[in-house]
Amino acid sequence: MDVDRSDNLPTEKRRRRTDRERAQNNDFAGLRLLPHTPHPHGCRRPAESRAYPGFYRGPVIRTAALAHIRDRRLIQTRSTGKTVFYMAGGKIDSGESALQALHREVREELGVGVAAVSELGVFEAEAYGHIAGTRLHMTCFLAEVTAEPSALGEIAEFRYFTGGEYAAMPEVAPGSLLVFEHLHRLDLIDW
Repeated sequence: MDVDRSDNLPTEKRRRRTDRERAQNNDFAGLRLLPHTPHPHGCRRPAESRAYPGFYRGPVIRTAALAHIRDRRLIQTRSTGKTVFYMAGGKIDSGESALQALHREVREELGVGVAAVSELGVFEAEAYGHIAGTRLHMTCFLAEVTAEPSALGEIAEFRYFTGGEYAAMPEVAPGSLLVFEHLHRLDLIDW
């Protein structure tokens, strides 16, 4: 909670405002609250905002992802022991920017650097393969790779997919699918 500084009371007399009061004053302008699917029995999830029923404030995984396109296909990676392909990249470490995380993760996973980097956008979805209610906040960058990629570390393999090929897989990551759809709308990849 933040402190109400709109009045002229001395610091020790200021009171803390509730989420509901801040919302009435539109103090949340510009923030995106993440909607969630209500529980089938109508009960609230433990971390659901009481001030904003229907908005979930659960765990969020912040990642940086590579959107590298070759022959109108998008690269995806599969980790050892997993069956689903994800965007190349990974979690943003504490004190690290999304761009720094992108460079580090791509070097660790594919053994290459990135060049001609531009932000594609931020994509939010349910985090696949995590506990229910965990959200993915993925900052995605369009970039070229500096050499031929190779699967390193935790990565078992990588492939280039069209949107249709990826969507037809038995398992797909919702965040990756959002990127495929966006790139197809921009006419950068085939479906």
